[in-house]
Amino acid sequence: MKRAFFLSCALGLIVTAGCASATSSLSRNVDFSAIQRVAVVDVKGPLGDEGVRNYIADLFSAQLLSKGYQPLERRQIKSVLGEQEFQSTDFTSPQGVARVGQIRNVDAILLVNVAVYSSQQVALTTKLLDVETGDIIWMGSGDGQTGETIFTAAGAAAGGALGWKMGGSNRGKKVAGVAGAVVGGASGQSLSPKREAILKKIVVKIMRHFPQQR
Repeated sequence: MKRAFFLSCALGLIVTAGCASATSSLSRNVDFSAIQRVAVVDVKGPLGDEGVRNYIADLFSAQLLSKGYQPLERRQIKSVLGEQEFQSTDFTSPQGVARVGQIRNVDAILLVNVAVYSSQQVALTTKLLDVETGDIIWMGSGDGQTGETIFTAAGAAAGGALGWKMGGSNRGKKVAGVAGAVVGGASGQSLSPKREAILKKIVVKIMRHFPQQR
């Protein structure tokens, strides 16, 4: 029992590592003092969970707020447009950008694309579009290592062990063990504390040089 406890502690220490890097650039021809209301419109990528999309959008909204802007959440835009129109709107097109600007009196919209979302790495890009011209006026990108590989494997192993222990007959133990491993592995792929932390680091670093409103 003590051995298992020390092993779990060791695993916990291993997965705490996580580093992030980011870059950003902005158009020099734009007067950012004229931009007040920014809509965080969409978060695309292999996330598979609406909660994760909303979490990422909230991270950007929080950073915009700290910079002196008035952010609108994607949930607000989604509510106004309706599910069907929201899903069918191409927010990268001039028409899609203008649509959001009209319905909410928005000055610019922020789009996020998560290119990689795995147990080892998270990588995303984001861009700010002017609603009047549809031009990209700011872009940022970032990535980071989650340090979750061992955590995911340990989750599957622990789930399998627990399932085996809870099973009755030998056949029941095998079935329960496989089911437990699947559940344990799946939980390692969700928005774990490690992935939350690395996403927060990436967004903070991407937004570090975003223009501050006076």
